[in-house]
Amino acid sequence: MRTFKSYLKEDVSRQFSLSTLLFNFTRHSVDDVKIPLGSSIIERLWPDKIRSKVFHITDGSGIDQLRKIQKSKKSISAFFNMDSYFLESGIQTDGGFVAELTGDILVAGPDDLNTIVDNSGRRYMSFQALRQGYDGGGLGGGKKLAGMKRDLISMFKRLVNEYDEWIEPDPILGSVKDIKKDPFHAWEMIGTNINSQRPKTRGFAFSMAIKDYLNGIEKVMKKNSKVLQSLFYDYAMNRTFRYEKDKEQSQWDEIVVNNFVVNKVHVTPDYADDYEDDETIHGFPIMRYDDIRNLESYIKKTTKIKT
Repeated sequence: MRTFKSYLKEDVSRQFSLSTLLFNFTRHSVDDVKIPLGSSIIERLWPDKIRSKVFHITDGSGIDQLRKIQKSKKSISAFFNMDSYFLESGIQTDGGFVAELTGDILVAGPDDLNTIVDNSGRRYMSFQALRQGYDGGGLGGGKKLAGMKRDLISMFKRLVNEYDEWIEPDPILGSVKDIKKDPFHAWEMIGTNINSQRPKTRGFAFSMAIKDYLNGIEKVMKKNSKVLQSLFYDYAMNRTFRYEKDKEQSQWDEIVVNNFVVNKVHVTPDYADDYEDDETIHGFPIMRYDDIRNLESYIKKTTKIKT
């Protein structure tokens, strides 16, 4: 699970190139597979969009960044619900402002889903986050994803066979045939060996492998679209936030949205006095608060979350 501080600030240093992101299989497991949350794939799978009010914590410069990327395909991590303690403690360190947005929901979960971003702005979540339960920061797919798990393993076996020219025998791991028995380790080795080539060769090989990866993932998602649609959107529909005190579960949810517009900006108690003579910030209307609990209540009322 991410720390609250890392949840608040998604800066450039936390973005990854596709050549790093899609070949990173630290555990050599299907749980490491990155599932793309790009709007193009989502729209092809489920054309009917869910559009909703959500909230996003940021700082002054972040408000201007939201202004620049609104109405675009770039996605951000937002929330329906956050405890006032975390609203205030987070705001005291990195935030100060809560942007109220209306956007298209790509995925929604009652916990922090640990989504990550590539350097083009596309967001991903791991298969582990799809599979594991709410108390582990996931969507709780569990046994319902057994078919998708088999499909992903088969997909990577095909990819490894197609790109096995990039696998080299190893004195410890054995022959190419031996290495291919673990398709996820083999795929990681393929990425490492492509990366060692000259830029022109490296760029072409990566572009082909990444294209085949993304096409393969979309086919797997399409085959399993019924169960995935339920996992991606049930929380957005029922909006029931389940917090269990004795379990390692965050006290905020995660709603990934794009094509959003900024409706207004809420200025929290620590910063309200600085804006007492202002009606807007970066062109957006503002609301000021002298008690963080009032903001928490406003958010719950607006998103209609049930806690």
